[in-house]
Amino acid sequence: DKNLNADPERADELEAIFKEGSFEGIAGRIWPKLERIIAAGTGAFSIYTDQMRHYTGDIPHINALYASSEALIGTETDTEGQYQLSTRNAFVEFVPLGASFDTALPAGETEEGREYSLLVTSYAGLYRYKLDDVVKIRGFKDDLPVFTFEGRLSDRINTGYGDVTDGEIYRALCGLSEKTGKRPADYAYLLNEDENSLTVYAETSGESEDNYPATPEESGLLDEILSDISEAYAKAREKGTLKELTLSYVEPESQLLYRDMRRLRKHCSPDQIKPVRNIANPAASGYMKLKSIRG
Repeated sequence: DKNLNADPERADELEAIFKEGSFEGIAGRIWPKLERIIAAGTGAFSIYTDQMRHYTGDIPHINALYASSEALIGTETDTEGQYQLSTRNAFVEFVPLGASFDTALPAGETEEGREYSLLVTSYAGLYRYKLDDVVKIRGFKDDLPVFTFEGRLSDRINTGYGDVTDGEIYRALCGLSEKTGKRPADYAYLLNEDENSLTVYAETSGESEDNYPATPEESGLLDEILSDISEAYAKAREKGTLKELTLSYVEPESQLLYRDMRRLRKHCSPDQIKPVRNIANPAASGYMKLKSIRG
């Protein structure tokens, strides 16, 4: 760019930092005055927040707002990842999971510890719009609920004994990483109803060919870890309605490639493209067309 001027002194500073050989906490060394990072980082984005901490260290990560395209719903509290309901530009109703919409509750009648989907009526005239989001009430502040974002309804897998969530699958992959050393960089999954089995597609942070394909032992380990984490999955395995899951490693940046493909098709901002988790969701079905799947 002709409007950019070279800064040899700054280039020397950066070269010296990179020659140290460690990228852990490097953001603070590159920008010594960096005080905070403001970005969406909960729910399906949690995996990226966790990866970023390697580079940002103890610099606070602020999620700031919980919003949809339709309305601002919450503002972050002093506890990272927890939001207080905002009443500034929308009326939000809470539907207990598994209940019909005629049971929708106003904020003051929600219960701590329960999960709800949301109905939004915006000041712009959008009337009772059903969001795909799930939140969990963590308490109350100034008579308004404080909640965490727990993911999307369409990303949940109904086992017949309750839902397996994308967060539980991510935690299981982290648990597997502790045993194998293969740190998850991204993931998606698919419930094959014909075979009554779950397949988890995982990217790893390394690019070694030794990562492919996943071994039966790794699949078995992940199955055990997910059973320990998810009561719904454990019950389905115990009753025999689900077989042992299959772990399949995919090429690094498969998720990123699919995001870019969708962005180009829809001609929209990258912020509007959510990560693919449950491939059974029709909006995510194109992920399976990527030729990069090896496992």
